[in-house]
Amino acid sequence: GGGLDGFMNTSMMVPLNTVPTLPLIFNAAGVIKAGERGVEAAALIVDPENIPTTSNLDNLFDNSSTIVGVGRIYTDFGCLPGSHTVLGTYATGDYTSFDRNGWSFQPGQGLVAAESTGSWMASYILQQTLWRDPCDERRSIDLSSTWGFSDPETSPYEWTANVSMEGYGLVRGREDDRMGAGYFYMGLSDEFKNLLPILALDDLQGMEIYYNAAVTPWFHLTADLQIVEP
Repeated sequence: GGGLDGFMNTSMMVPLNTVPTLPLIFNAAGVIKAGERGVEAAALIVDPENIPTTSNLDNLFDNSSTIVGVGRIYTDFGCLPGSHTVLGTYATGDYTSFDRNGWSFQPGQGLVAAESTGSWMASYILQQTLWRDPCDERRSIDLSSTWGFSDPETSPYEWTANVSMEGYGLVRGREDDRMGAGYFYMGLSDEFKNLLPILALDDLQGMEIYYNAAVTPWFHLTADLQIVEP
């Protein structure tokens, strides 16, 4: 739903352990293999600079590069579509190190962060349709789950996980309505937790439920509840 039609909390939509090796908007070059059902494999070289407002073509790969590999297998368990995706990155640039032993205080500059060369992350993404109305393909129930692990020295998230279920058109006569419920857990790295002890940082977890009602074809109204701790 991208925060528009489905879940609104970023933790339910994006594997946040991609921070910092994979920016949100970037330049890249590579090869993608696609089949009838979508992308099956990809190998990319990514410029690690996040560029939401500029092309950045004059400064390509100033901070080295990120190598991205993707593999996706499509399945039909019980004659219902699903897929299993593995995503991995390895970055060769310089990143802020959360190991406070390398941080220093320099007169005139204040607290100076240490740097670490190289970072990595890996994620697994499950998507599976659990039920589909044989008479109307708009009516279905889908399961999604993402699990990720990343370099604890350079990423604030050592591991992340979420699981969700979404239903489409479950109420007869309201085939354009959509609803969902999900849970997420963000495990912060020990280095990040210990960086500033006075903040008492802790792992993040939460749940979200929503109902998107199609009042008219052009006007939808969504009720969304999120509970996040801490």
